[in-house]
Amino acid sequence: MANNDNSFGAPFEFQDFIHTTPQTNVAELDVVTSVKEKSAGSSNAFEDAGPAGGETGKDSPETAGGSFWTFDYYKKFFDVNTKQVSDRIVYSMVPRSGQNYLETYIRPKADLYGPFWISVTLVFTIAVSRNMVSYLQFVDDKDHHWKYQFHTVSYAATAIFLYAWLLPLIVWACMWWQGGQSRLSVLDILCIYGYSLAIFIPTSILWIIQIGWVQWTLLLVAVGLSGTVLLSSIWPAAQDASRTIAVPLAVVVLGLHVVMAACFMVSLT
Repeated sequence: MANNDNSFGAPFEFQDFIHTTPQTNVAELDVVTSVKEKSAGSSNAFEDAGPAGGETGKDSPETAGGSFWTFDYYKKFFDVNTKQVSDRIVYSMVPRSGQNYLETYIRPKADLYGPFWISVTLVFTIAVSRNMVSYLQFVDDKDHHWKYQFHTVSYAATAIFLYAWLLPLIVWACMWWQGGQSRLSVLDILCIYGYSLAIFIPTSILWIIQIGWVQWTLLLVAVGLSGTVLLSSIWPAAQDASRTIAVPLAVVVLGLHVVMAACFMVSLT
């Protein structure tokens, strides 16, 4: 048996090994910490880097409001709701004592939505009314072949848009030239003038009634109501600009308002 034990070589020897726990938690903590530091560093880098070295989190004026040549720039001028537009239309023809139409209903957010569509609607109501009057005049004439007068649209559009969009620029320029800095912005005056035409939409339809005193009564009522609101809105700014031009400017504003309305009525007679 001894020979057999020797045939297997040296006897088995057992050696104790020190058991060590792998430092997995430490390694994971290091990896997570390094990842967080890298992500934080990258986010700070993106935050610090503005457009073309600009400030953090701030957009340039063109980015915030859009470029002057894009539609995004003009969206803010048409951002109104139905109630705002309806109130501005109603009170542009209903003077209220103790209230300034501009301060109460237009500011702080003047718009171009109402003035644009009021101008367009007035163009077509005048054109339709003029052709209706022309048709009624020749309806009993068997020898006359009535035709629609398309040029009425172009004439009405030219007159209305010159009055509602060019005249306000001239008024603002006069006040700015005299006072250095007008209390009224260009947008304010455009908005006031545009809404002042709202009363002439129903009036132009009623002018189809070919009775002289009825037409003149409608003219005086329309000019009196809308002219009062228009003049009361512009008068404070005109006084601040220059007292020497306040009265002449008021006379010109009201006079041109009357002339414009009279031209509308004459075109329908």
